[in-house]
Amino acid sequence: MRNYTAPFGYKYDMGKIVVDPHDCAVVKYIFELGSQGISLSRIGSLVAEKYSGIVFNKCKVSRILKDTRYLGQGIYERIIEETLFNKVADMQNGSSTKKSGYERAEVLRIKVPVVCPLCHLKMRRLHDTRNKCTERWKCMNPECNCSIDYADDDMIGELRAIVSNLKNLRIECHEDTVRRSIETARLESDIKAKLQSELFDIEQLRGEIIDLASRKYIDITDIGANQQRIADDIKFSDIADNFIEFINNNALSIDIESDRSITIVLKDGTKHRRTSTYGNSVVREREESNTYSSNQKFG
Repeated sequence: MRNYTAPFGYKYDMGKIVVDPHDCAVVKYIFELGSQGISLSRIGSLVAEKYSGIVFNKCKVSRILKDTRYLGQGIYERIIEETLFNKVADMQNGSSTKKSGYERAEVLRIKVPVVCPLCHLKMRRLHDTRNKCTERWKCMNPECNCSIDYADDDMIGELRAIVSNLKNLRIECHEDTVRRSIETARLESDIKAKLQSELFDIEQLRGEIIDLASRKYIDITDIGANQQRIADDIKFSDIADNFIEFINNNALSIDIESDRSITIVLKDGTKHRRTSTYGNSVVREREESNTYSSNQKFG
């Protein structure tokens, strides 16, 4: 006795509108794709690939994503949670579907290197809508090939929490120091051995001495100045809102671990991480090794 058809995702049963299990799964899949910023036409293609016999153009996909009946209005049972529905609506507004999640990602504003937990070289962010977690970090070292799934929202939340809690820490400033790298120590030892043996090529030795002087200059660190600058930024700026700018100005690296925990290494040689994923306290440690240099770490 119906004069109209039920919305996609529902069906008539004994004169009542109920959820259609098969079509309901399709609706949920469409909203899942929509929340990832995938274009309407691409969503239609992905639906056709996963569910044979269902062909939606971008207009049909758009109507489904805007249909508030899926929230459980009136006689319709809820299929989509309000948080997911609103997220998709935000993605659709302002022509956001013309951009990929990769282009919109706030994490791309970070300029300091993200460091691999295995080989300690740089990682790069990859975006793939085919994966359940669309973002991951992959080591740029071909011999390492380390890859860690890490959603942008999760990483940004972790970084914001660490930086925000710096407000609770007291920064002590020290004098600038010299921290000798492994290469500097090795080169200096080689030069001394050649001078003691009196068997060396004068031109080669002259070049090594010039190289040593250059390396020693690089090893002079302005820890004191960096500590003062970091302390000023923490004291006089709203680092909770400008945490990415703070990281770009004051961090040496972002170290990511296999368990997705994060350590921010500041230019004053200190490391900052949360004590636990859900904790608010931050552990502050100092890098004491005299073999550390940014040239070594990032290649």
